[in-house]
Amino acid sequence: MNGARVWSSRFLLALAVAAAACGGASPPSSKPTAATPPPATGDGVALTQPAPTAALPIPTDATAPADLMARGFVASPARLITDAAAFANTVMPGMGAQLSPDLLLAMIGPALGTQPLAGLDASRPVALAVLDPGAYPQPMLLAAGVTDRAAFDAAMDGGPSTVRAIHFAGGVVVIGPDAALTAGAGWLAAQVAAPPTGAPTAPTLTVHLDQVWARHGDRVREAMRGAGQAAMLDKLTSEITTSMVDGLLNTRELVVTLDVGATEASATATVRAAPDSGVARFAAAQHPASFALLTRLASGPGIVVGGELQFEQFIDAMLALVGPKDGATAAEAARYREAMRTVYQGLSGPMAMRMDVAGGRTSMTMMMGSARPAATAAAMAAVTAAGLSPEVAATVQRGGFRHKKVRGDVITTTVRPSAPAAVRQSMETAWGGPAATSVVIALADAVVMAIGQDAKAMLVRQLDGGATAASPELTTAIASASARRASLLVYFDLLGMIAAQRAAPGATVPAPAVPAPLPIEIGFGGADTWLRVGMSADTVRALALGAKP
Repeated sequence: MNGARVWSSRFLLALAVAAAACGGASPPSSKPTAATPPPATGDGVALTQPAPTAALPIPTDATAPADLMARGFVASPARLITDAAAFANTVMPGMGAQLSPDLLLAMIGPALGTQPLAGLDASRPVALAVLDPGAYPQPMLLAAGVTDRAAFDAAMDGGPSTVRAIHFAGGVVVIGPDAALTAGAGWLAAQVAAPPTGAPTAPTLTVHLDQVWARHGDRVREAMRGAGQAAMLDKLTSEITTSMVDGLLNTRELVVTLDVGATEASATATVRAAPDSGVARFAAAQHPASFALLTRLASGPGIVVGGELQFEQFIDAMLALVGPKDGATAAEAARYREAMRTVYQGLSGPMAMRMDVAGGRTSMTMMMGSARPAATAAAMAAVTAAGLSPEVAATVQRGGFRHKKVRGDVITTTVRPSAPAAVRQSMETAWGGPAATSVVIALADAVVMAIGQDAKAMLVRQLDGGATAASPELTTAIASASARRASLLVYFDLLGMIAAQRAAPGATVPAPAVPAPLPIEIGFGGADTWLRVGMSADTVRALALGAKP
């Protein structure tokens, strides 16, 4: 494992400790509690912001089938197509004319394993139910309104005998295989005939994770662990993956909502944790971030991550997940964990990270707010070297970096000759060679770490450049994330990354003439954790016109 994995894994580890901190979960209640987080004070300025973003689940009553695993609801396919057409026309005038409600509804049949359908009512809701696939080989049911029964029946003729339709009063039809129809057709038809109070207006999918875990949790856990072993994950990453899976087993619902406007299309995914679980406690401990450090990173094409995670109360749980490389003595392990405690306690403020991919080489710069930057930087250098896998050798040169009045430690990591070919290939793919350099420095209020083939030069540019004005697109993304009270912002400069990948190593990568940003926001509210991905029409147009080789 290299230094980048150690510290980029900090983001994952802070989330994974929710599982480790869990002392058991209470049975899920019917309605999650909402907690109002305090204002963000990452840079000393309180932020007044609206309520957190969250996708609302589709209401489920007591008459739902016992085997219900997931359900979808589209209040009006016609309105969805109208909105999608407006978005498409913003991307390129005239493109929206290719979309129609009839085309959308015709696609329902093949999705269910039968013929393209006709005669459905695009102005009425469409409801989807997915039953337990372990009990039903064909677990999907769909209900919709019918305007022309003869046309619908004619479209169904000739389809497979395993899929059929049942008509209900009020012009509602339910389509699916016999066994699933027997279990849930009547209930699903009622969702279209009389939509439940509080049904979402935006297209929504609700996955009942508590049901999934209760029936298939062991299989999911074993599959994830097996995938980690097959991928030859290092010790820390494997433990993080396992803990995150265990944390997922204490979640109750996953809700995904699609929102399409004339200028932006977005999807919001919300995970609702079981009350009193570690996941819920971690979510409740978070508050919105100020993203103050994002504008202090030197600019360049790549991926930017910024924000703040509160994990002070989970430090002991985090320390239980990490350890030095295999074969360390008890004394070495104790020193390692003490150094890690120093790091976790010292990195108490906001953070920002930029990952660049110029010339096919990965490099990373991280800036983390700290109340004790000097001690924290020294501890980071120590644990970066001590936490590596046995296949990677590391040397630490204290004070090996000097620029103006700033000094820092240099950590060089090299794949050992005896390492398996897969490990060497992984290192060379990630860093462009069998070795990489990490440099850690302490500023007045933060710790900065650069990782890559030219880590020293990266830090020199960072120190000489000082604060860099954020691009208008990044500024907009920061404002949007702040308005939604997000705790993390992940910002992709898509066309810049494409240009950087194509550039020669060391070459200057020009900024794209038309930016194509993709912002991802992550936030918390009560026991909820939400993630929002938004793509503007400008980004779609820029990708269509500018991503060609």
